[in-house]
Amino acid sequence: MLVRIEDNVLPYIKKELSKTFGGTLDFTNKHALIVVGKRMDIFLVSNQIQEIFEKSKIKLNLFFAGQFIGFIMKRKFFPSLSVIHKLSKSAKKKISINDKAAELFIYKRDIFSNSILSISQTTKKGDIVIVTNKEDEPLGYGKINESSLIIKELGSKPVVENILDIGDYLRREDNPHSFYGEED
Repeated sequence: MLVRIEDNVLPYIKKELSKTFGGTLDFTNKHALIVVGKRMDIFLVSNQIQEIFEKSKIKLNLFFAGQFIGFIMKRKFFPSLSVIHKLSKSAKKKISINDKAAELFIYKRDIFSNSILSISQTTKKGDIVIVTNKEDEPLGYGKINESSLIIKELGSKPVVENILDIGDYLRREDNPHSFYGEED
């Protein structure tokens, strides 16, 4: 397992978050610790951790350090739930769903058009959106399958594909290698 500090990855992540969700995070005084295995896991670490890491003469075999913010696989960034939680208030691409849909969503189910309470008008087919409950608490994120202009007219049709939800933590207890649908 290769571990390294790479600060040039943070501007890329910031740009991806802004492009995908219409929001941004502040990475001031943070560094990206990269753990490379099957994918590139990205962790935010402080200046102190960076100094310890860079001064260490021994090869560190780390699995994680700092705050996990997501991973890069096949040149695509997949944000963690903690990033979605922080990004949720400033994101421009969001969808709010009713209680029944929220319950189903956290069990990896897709969202049907008749369960949507509100949706950002700027969303279009193929966009990734943050999914919130009626109290505006982030539940995860998904991919829009229809334009926001016609979603309400579709009746009972699945319109948001679940990518990641807060129930993932519990599902991983049974299969620790199933993070983001990644199976061994």
